[in-house]
Amino acid sequence: MFASTLFTALFCAGLVVAHDGQTHGHLQPREETNETNTVEITTFGRSQNSTGGQAQVAAAGDLSPFGEIGVGCGINWQEDVSFGGGLQAGSSSFGLGGGYKIFPHSMEIGAGIGYTKSNASASITFQSSDDGSFQLTFTSTRAFACVPGNATTGYSVTCTTTNGTALHRH
Repeated sequence: MFASTLFTALFCAGLVVAHDGQTHGHLQPREETNETNTVEITTFGRSQNSTGGQAQVAAAGDLSPFGEIGVGCGINWQEDVSFGGGLQAGSSSFGLGGGYKIFPHSMEIGAGIGYTKSNASASITFQSSDDGSFQLTFTSTRAFACVPGNATTGYSVTCTTTNGTALHRH
């Protein structure tokens, strides 16, 4: 999860840097090649000062077979405080998002997904500290059961939704 979120943030940072150095989000008209897919960049910006900054890019439009969609990502940093980033995407049928923040002595990662049709959602929060401590919180609108595991490389837990009463509740 961390590698995926980190890749997303670095990819978004690459998009911001690769945008010809523009700082005001001026957008160029897109060549129309497919009338059914009309996704356009809606936000493209960045700002920074001597101690921190932020950047973001977002797009929205109609994308087959999803219908109207929106997607966006951002990064931020502040000297002596933290740096991080995140991604969100969704349509009228679903949504997902995730992000991370790194502090001088700890890190936080969060991610969530939701489905409109089934009115179901779940999220995780993962926190760690440079003293070697970890905390994982899983939250769901549906009952779930968690099973601990012990592999040769470390400990694990797998949580799955259940049809009945939750065996473990957050």
